[in-house]
This record gives sequence, structure tokens and C-alpha cells, in this order.
Amino acid sequence: MRRKSGVEKKMQITYQNEWEYTNIHVDLPIPYEEDYQIKMIHYNKIKGMLPVQGIGRDGQSRYTFRLENGMSMDKIYEEAEISGKEIEDFMEQLLL
Repeated sequence: MRRKSGVEKKMQITYQNEWEYTNIHVDLPIPYEEDYQIKMIHYNKIKGMLPVQGIGRDGQSRYTFRLENGMSMDKIYEEAEISGKEIEDFMEQLLL
């Protein structure tokens, strides 16, 4: 994204790790405007989409996605075996 001065500003993505969740913050160099799409996403659970909240700060937009109870497959199966059913379920979720 280019500003009038010709200086390019880019989207920044940061992570905030807490004990029970991780927030993914996406900062955009444009003023925040809450439209019907953001309200729709915020108030309705959409399968396969992370919950999102948007705010404006310092003339920019910040969208926050929260990952709860997230655990990598590496950690889950570090000491346990994975079953065929679990592989099928994972692939089904991945492809939706």
C-alpha cells in the first residue's frame, strides 16, 4: 500500500501468546471503518472462520483473531498414536 508521499506502508502481523489462548493481530495502515461485514462476522459463528474483532487506533485498523485451546499436532501426538479416524477427521476439517 502506497501513501501519497510514495512511502510504502505494509500490513503487520503480531502474535500475543497467553496461557489459554493466542491472539493474532493484523494491523493495516488504513483508518478503521466498521461495516456490516465486520458486524456479521463478529456476531455470527461461521464454520471454519476464526472469531475476529476490529478496532481503530492511531488512524490505523487492527483486526484481532483469537485462537483458543490451540495445540500443535506435534504436541498432541508426542507420546500418543494417531488413529485412522483422527486422520480422516483432520483431513475433512482441513478441506472444508
